Amino acid sequence: MIYLIGGPPRCGKTTLARELSRRLAIPYVPADYLMSVITPYIPREDMKERLPHWYARVKTEKSNDRLYAEYTPQEIVDGYLVEAESYWPGIKNFIVYALHDEQDFIIEGAQLRPDLVRALLAAEGEERFKALFLCKSGEDIVSGLKASQVPGDWAQRDTSDETYPKIAQMIETYSAMIREGCLRCGLPTLDTSDDFPRLIEEAVAVLVS
Repeated sequence: MIYLIGGPPRCGKTTLARELSRRLAIPYVPADYLMSVITPYIPREDMKERLPHWYARVKTEKSNDRLYAEYTPQEIVDGYLVEAESYWPGIKNFIVYALHDEQDFIIEGAQLRPDLVRALLAAEGEERFKALFLCKSGEDIVSGLKASQVPGDWAQRDTSDETYPKIAQMIETYSAMIREGCLRCGLPTLDTSDDFPRLIEEAVAVLVS
């Protein structure tokens, strides 16, 4: 069985993947790890077009203040969506090889787009997958970003009080697009905005049912 956990950044995908991995005793693979393997094989002259979010992060030296001063939350979301398509052939190949070898994996990441996941399930058989997309909404996103104690948290890197609401807007905008995409594709979503520990337990229950 392949478990796919998608959604915007900072919605609990990694937390859910780790808990599911612990419960099921199977490995989880962040799509970011696969992304790091794929990126060097994308021609440098194509980086700006095919990896716009990566390009913007490099251009602004991974400073959130600089990134969100130069790009709107919608532009950043659009960059994530383009990158998802650029990385998908490599991620999909990893998944297909795992299926053919009858290996169980949990794969999580913002690179999993509802339309791409739906096409994969249609091609390889829905019975071989469990998929769930997480999202967030509401004014508590900002306080959650500030309160994070994750070591090296990207959301706190060179981030002023004025920038946190812009990151929150990006997460909400991305979440709305994920909900719409999942509705069109018939994939489940879960909003993790309130009572996060309980909702992670609910998400685990959905995936193992």
